[in-house]
Amino acid sequence: MMKTNGIRLFASVLALSSVVALSEQAFSQTRTAPKTTFHCIRNGNGYATVARRGNAQTGAMITWNDTSFGSQFTPKDRCAIVGQRFNKALSKSGYSLSLLKLTHGVLRSNPVICYIGNTTEKCNDNNLILTLNKSELGQERQIIDQLKNFSVNGTGTPLRRSGDNRFIAGFGKQIDDAFKSGTTQAATPELDVTVTESTTSQGTSK
Repeated sequence: MMKTNGIRLFASVLALSSVVALSEQAFSQTRTAPKTTFHCIRNGNGYATVARRGNAQTGAMITWNDTSFGSQFTPKDRCAIVGQRFNKALSKSGYSLSLLKLTHGVLRSNPVICYIGNTTEKCNDNNLILTLNKSELGQERQIIDQLKNFSVNGTGTPLRRSGDNRFIAGFGKQIDDAFKSGTTQAATPELDVTVTESTTSQGTSK
């Protein structure tokens, strides 16, 4: 009888050890999995917003050549600031792309694109992603569609910057699809452009 109990005890310890080992392996894989981050790189004579995961980089999500916001907000500055805003949105979602949702609203009379955590949240200075030109009022849904479908399976074109009946779109799946499609390229960190949003007034940042 004691021998049987010993065998059972050994089997229980072995099973527990296996569970612990598998849990540690899963935690290690999660901890070391590369996060998705957003960056601004040079793109021809302008700049582009791209997503990165490890050493892989998507094609251009947004290209920046538009100077209509004046010298205070150059294409370089806007590109860098929007990349930072995407990173802020992703960090708030715990780096879960599936939770990253975009919608639209109006701030200081300008149409804007923002990210939200729930369907009742409205666009504000804290969740702002992109300020549009006033002439684009009414085109927000098309712009979000173009942005989220920028490179699904290698198709589409980047967005070019030259309860209230809002449109809300999941955005993370398209980023995941871009990395899984095999159409990514090697990252180009040496071309990063760094601008801090704190150098601009929050009330007028574009």
